Amino acid sequence: MALAPSAPSLRLQIIASLGTLLVLAFLPLFFAVAGLSRATALGVVNDEMAQRARTMAIAFDDARASPPGAAGGITVALADQARSPSVIAIAVTDKDTHALLAATPDLPDEWAEAYKDDRSAKSNRVALTDFTDEAGGTRLHVRFRPSDVEARVTPLLRLIALYIFLFGAVLLAFAYLALTRLIVRPIDELSREAERVASGARTFRSAARGPREIAELGVSVRTMADTLVASEKSLRAKVDELTEATKRLTETQAQLVKSERLAGVGKLAAGVAHEIGNPIAAILGMLDLVKDPDISEEDKRDLLSRTQRETERISGIVKDLLDFARPEKSADSSTSLRMAVSTVDRVVKDVLSLVSAQKSWKQIKVETDVTPALVVTLPEARLQQVLLNLLLNASHALADVTEPVIVLRAKREGSMAVLTVEDNGTGVPEHARPQIFEPFFTTKDVGEGTGLGLSVCRGLVEAVGGEIALDTSYTKGARFRITLPSSEL
Repeated sequence: MALAPSAPSLRLQIIASLGTLLVLAFLPLFFAVAGLSRATALGVVNDEMAQRARTMAIAFDDARASPPGAAGGITVALADQARSPSVIAIAVTDKDTHALLAATPDLPDEWAEAYKDDRSAKSNRVALTDFTDEAGGTRLHVRFRPSDVEARVTPLLRLIALYIFLFGAVLLAFAYLALTRLIVRPIDELSREAERVASGARTFRSAARGPREIAELGVSVRTMADTLVASEKSLRAKVDELTEATKRLTETQAQLVKSERLAGVGKLAAGVAHEIGNPIAAILGMLDLVKDPDISEEDKRDLLSRTQRETERISGIVKDLLDFARPEKSADSSTSLRMAVSTVDRVVKDVLSLVSAQKSWKQIKVETDVTPALVVTLPEARLQQVLLNLLLNASHALADVTEPVIVLRAKREGSMAVLTVEDNGTGVPEHARPQIFEPFFTTKDVGEGTGLGLSVCRGLVEAVGGEIALDTSYTKGARFRITLPSSEL
């Protein structure tokens, strides 16, 4: 994975850190050396001025003692010393009487008391460039022009700054080269080899060189690459084994599905033969009886009536079988089933009006709890068929119940509608629960049911993405739960 372009390299980070360290180390040192140099230069200048003042004091004392007289000699010496560009003012006094012997024009005002005050002779300096000195009986006050200390210090400071700059530049260049050779190049080589292995190479060719830590890193990366290659080979072998096993399982599954289909066809054929064979045998027997010339007309009519009922029974079996095989046929195909909707409360009302007219329903108490205007994705005829089948099954289970009750509920749960039909009958036997939705399975007596009703219901409900199941948690009878997609009108 590539790093962000703004991420600085290790080499630049180390160089930047080293440069910062050099600045923090040498910058205070430079200012300290500059201050010390200025102080030293100032001390040298002051020593030079003090020495010169001492020399001038001796010269004035000698001039005072020389002919043609002290005053005349001091005046000549004063004129000679005042010509120096570095001298601003000179005053010569008698050490004992403090009398002014000679002076340059425009003496500083602060000297008026300084050269009369005997205490000033004890402090060698009056001001920064003022000096007082004594020689014999003469006292000298002199003020020099301030010396340009910066002119003396600047060349030295420039030399020191140049040295620091060159030293830092050479140190950074050396560090850059050393980092490149000892650290960066070995790491770059390891990185390129790692990327090559990640791109599909099977060998790690980088040599373990550089500092000990980087060499150990190279050995670790090589070991990791070898381990990854070995793991990949093992994984490929396992994937090949799984692929082969999956292929065999797929073939086996196909064979099992084929066998299951054949078994289903056989079971279906057996069920059809059983359900249709009995009525056909009865029809054939009754037709043989009808051919008997000795049978009365009344018996013939009775036999023909029975033959008609058995024929209608066969027709019902065939119709249920077709519904089971094609739950979404012709006009209401799977697509049309999903597009059609029905209002649950209206369908429930229609279904109850159909069953309430039957004599067996006179003793059954029916309770409903249906959310008004609840709409589901299923045609009304198909929803009516599902509910009617469940209600008829419930009424059959209530045949021997003293106070039979059927409760029909419907409500919305999220995007789905949940319908339940429950009764207080004997319930579904536990051994029969796994088979109740299989075709031709029934708990009714022979001739009372085909065993296709619940199978057809499941086909209709699942065709629109719903579910139908027996609620095994209900123990007071039987409860069937239907879940259908809910729609808006």
